[in-house]
Amino acid sequence: MESSYFDAFVEAYEKRGGDKYMIEEEITQECHSLQAAHVAWLAGAPEDVVVGLLFHDVGQVIHEEYAGNTDHLHGHHDDLGSAWMLAHGFPQDVADLVQFHTLAKILLCEREAGYEEHLSRASLISLQVQRRKYGEEAMQPVVRRLRAHPRL
Repeated sequence: MESSYFDAFVEAYEKRGGDKYMIEEEITQECHSLQAAHVAWLAGAPEDVVVGLLFHDVGQVIHEEYAGNTDHLHGHHDDLGSAWMLAHGFPQDVADLVQFHTLAKILLCEREAGYEEHLSRASLISLQVQRRKYGEEAMQPVVRRLRAHPRL
């Protein structure tokens, strides 16, 4: 990874990191990402997981053209972020964490009793968009692959 990629990441968060994380949420994009990585670090997660969680929503801040387009961002920020990470030399495992964090939320809601009840209203809205995306027939191989993933 070249420092210019890190600079692009820092610049994106300097511009949009202060934006609200989601509709109706008081937390900012930057705080949300830092909290996710911090919780993983406190839990003793492997370094790649901590980095993946730090970057998991990078797709929401790196593309100025999608700013404010919540439907697009709820459904595609994982794809946008993962592609950006790979283009900037991040390992596939880290990009996969970014790519599949929304599907992981869907699967956790399916598998863990009460998980969905603890999501915020805004997260429930994004969950519906993400369920539509991953409910499409073309996405089923990806869903099967992640369901079988040993880390989930």
